[in-house]
Amino acid sequence: MRILYGILIVAIIPILSCSASKAVYKSQYAGQERGEIKSLSEADIAELKNGRGWGLAKAAELNGVPGPAHLLEMKKEIGLNAEQIEKIERLYQTMRNQAIPLGIKLYGSLKSSSWHKVLGYRVHIPSNVIPSNLG
Repeated sequence: MRILYGILIVAIIPILSCSASKAVYKSQYAGQERGEIKSLSEADIAELKNGRGWGLAKAAELNGVPGPAHLLEMKKEIGLNAEQIEKIERLYQTMRNQAIPLGIKLYGSLKSSSWHKVLGYRVHIPSNVIPSNLG
């Protein structure tokens, strides 16, 4: 009988500790489900509407190709001259002028659930993949 109690205790303790740890965990996305667009934080929406990077330049920068905004941020450190700064500022302004309307359009499409129209395609999900209680 003692062996049975020992086995039960060994089996139950991990289950209880998992349950307790789940109650403590808080996702970094907690609260976004109540936002205007579930997949975007307020900061994401501001980035889109204002033509800022939204973190998409990270991969390029990590591979040694920083974008114009980051070049301007470190112009002293990398020794840019006045002509280079002027050219980069023009490039940055051109990019931003294009990014703002696109960001607003994407935001509007996400808000109205017509993102596939902006991206130019629609993903087809076969009906047998969707659980019957959702379809």
